[in-house]
Amino acid sequence: MAAVSIITVVLNAEKYIEASIKSVYSQSFDDYEHIVFDGFSNDRTIEIINKNTHPRLKLIQEKDTGIYDAMNKALLYATGEWVYFLNAGDLLYDSEVLNKIFTNKLYKKADLLSGQVKTMNDPSGISLISGRPLTLASFYFGIPVSHQGAFIRRSLFNEIGYYHLNYSVVADQEWFVRFFKSSHYKYIYTDYIFAWYETVGFSHNNRLKGLRQMLDYSSQLFPIWVHLLNKIRYPIIVFKVRLIHLLKENNIYIKYRQLRYGK
Repeated sequence: MAAVSIITVVLNAEKYIEASIKSVYSQSFDDYEHIVFDGFSNDRTIEIINKNTHPRLKLIQEKDTGIYDAMNKALLYATGEWVYFLNAGDLLYDSEVLNKIFTNKLYKKADLLSGQVKTMNDPSGISLISGRPLTLASFYFGIPVSHQGAFIRRSLFNEIGYYHLNYSVVADQEWFVRFFKSSHYKYIYTDYIFAWYETVGFSHNNRLKGLRQMLDYSSQLFPIWVHLLNKIRYPIIVFKVRLIHLLKENNIYIKYRQLRYGK
C-alpha cells in the first residue's frame, strides 16, 4: 500500500497531461502511486501517457459519465492511505510537496489536510495564492478550497460516501461540506502550496451551473438562513459572473485585476 494515491482523471488532454505526469514523477518522496484514469481519449493523450510511463504510474481506461464519476471510479483502484486529485493541466507546486507532507508526523493524526494552491494561465496574467483554514461556515457563501488543495484519507470515502453525481460541477465542494458536518473527524490546515491550479479548467468554465448546484445543496446541508441569503445573492452573483465573462479579454478587466492583486 502506498502512502498516497495521486489521481488524475483525463479525457482528450494531449496539451496538458505530460506536464502533470512529470510534476508527479519529479517528487523526491517516492511512496506514491499515480493513477491516470482515462475515459477513452481519442487524441494523443494515451500515446503521451505511454511515452511518460514509469513503475508507479497506473493507466486505467474506462467509460465514465463525467469528471466526478471518473474520480469515483478511480478511487476503486487506489491503494494509498491518502488520496489527492490532480487534474490534467495542474502541477504539483515543486518536487518537495509530498516530502513535506508525508515526513511530518503531525499529519498522520489528520483525516483531511488542506493547504494552498497558486493559479496559472489567468487571462489577466495574475497568479494568486488561495487557501485558508476551513470550517463548515467557510462553505456557506463560496468555494474556499479546490480538490487540488486537499489531501484526503482514503477511508473517508467509505465512511462519508463518494462524490454525488447530481452535482456535476461542484460535487467536491458538497463532499467537503459533508466532511465538516461530521465533526468527529480531524482536520489540519497548512500554509504549504500544494499545486499550480489551472484557472481555465472544468469548474471555471461551468461557474453558473456550479452556482445553481451550490444553491441546491445549501437547502439541504446549511441552516435555513444561509440558504435564504444565498437565494437573495444568487442573481447578483450571476450578473457579476456574466459581466466578468464579457470583460475578461478587455484591457479594463486586466488593469483592474492587476491593480487589485498586483503583478
